Amino acid sequence: MVLGFDGSFSGDSTALVGATLAGEVFVVGLWENPGHRGWRVPRGEVSAAVRAAFKRWRVLELAADPPYWQRELEEWAQEYGRARVLEYHTNQAQRMAPATTAFYAAVLEGRIRHDGSAALARHLANATVKPTAQGDVIQKAATHSPAKIDAAVAAIVALERARFYAKGNRVAIY
Repeated sequence: MVLGFDGSFSGDSTALVGATLAGEVFVVGLWENPGHRGWRVPRGEVSAAVRAAFKRWRVLELAADPPYWQRELEEWAQEYGRARVLEYHTNQAQRMAPATTAFYAAVLEGRIRHDGSAALARHLANATVKPTAQGDVIQKAATHSPAKIDAAVAAIVALERARFYAKGNRVAIY
């Protein structure tokens, strides 16, 4: 299985989503601001969830959006191996557009299943499509919208990287 990670520092949500090579997507952890000013993502809890996931499953890769999480990414790379911890910049349309298109196609064709997580469904429903020269990507309806999409982004990343490994690839390409 593969882990997709979309993290933040404060105010926003942080999501850790797993995807199997067979197209099963599930929420491993989701940390959302409960509406408190000054709320911060509990970094220790997030790291504990990453460690628990690596212990519980055969994790081929953790693909993580690095802003605000460089220190933890370095720690995870040291602990699990640099080949298994990939920086996956979700702000790059040339990367996210094909991943988003593939995720959408998998949904339409019934090649994806998820764990029934209401939070994941909510994050997917909150996402709006933004056309780019590279293809469609998802974004929040408005920059400061309280409607979060982090679990949706992490799911897209996780499924994309799981598809990479399902094709028989064994070395990260980014």
